[in-house]
Order: sequence, then structure tokens, then C-alpha cells
Amino acid sequence: MNKTARNDILLAVAIALAAVAVFLIRIFPAAPAQSCEVIHAGATEAVLPLDGNGVYVCGSVEIEISDGSARIKKSGCPEQICVKHKPISRSGEAVICAPEGVMIRITGEGPDFVQ
Repeated sequence: MNKTARNDILLAVAIALAAVAVFLIRIFPAAPAQSCEVIHAGATEAVLPLDGNGVYVCGSVEIEISDGSARIKKSGCPEQICVKHKPISRSGEAVICAPEGVMIRITGEGPDFVQ
């Protein structure tokens, strides 16, 4: 077997292993989400339970908790990327509004969600 064929086989095996790893990560659920941590200017400002509904205001950012998920509902930032982001609900997920210095992160028991 020449060197090129052997390298092709090794590449195919590596791709197959990566595909299996992604599949296994996807089928095992993340830890149950319990709360939404609101971080402003690098410090935790609030920890909001996900089992209720409501809106929390942090500066010019409105954070909405509903149906076990959290999202940035309103922000004073120019691009509104954080507002357009889908609601987060799995442990380890986060949304950052860099211009406002706000991050929301879902926390729960066990290992964090891996994307």
C-alpha cells in the first residue's frame, strides 16, 4: 500500500470518528436547566429561575424568561444581534450583548451543553 492510500484511509477514519462523536453529543441530553445567570460588566447581577415567566431589566437590556427559556427581548445596541438570537434553554448556552456588557447564561446540574 502506498503512502497516499494509507493517508486517505486515515483521513476517512478520522472523519468517521468525528461524525460519531457529534452524533453521540447530540443524542445525549444536556443537564437540566435550572436558572439563567445575568452577568453585567463581568459580575453576576442576578440569577433568575427558569420555572417562571417574567422580564428582568439590566441597564437598557430586557431579559425575558418564559416556558423554561431565556432571551434578550430588548437592547440599546445598534446591531440587535443579541435580540435576534433564538431563546436559550440548555445548560451552558449563552447570549452576549457586547455593546451593553451583558451576558445571559443558562446554568444547571451536571456537565454543560457542548455545541
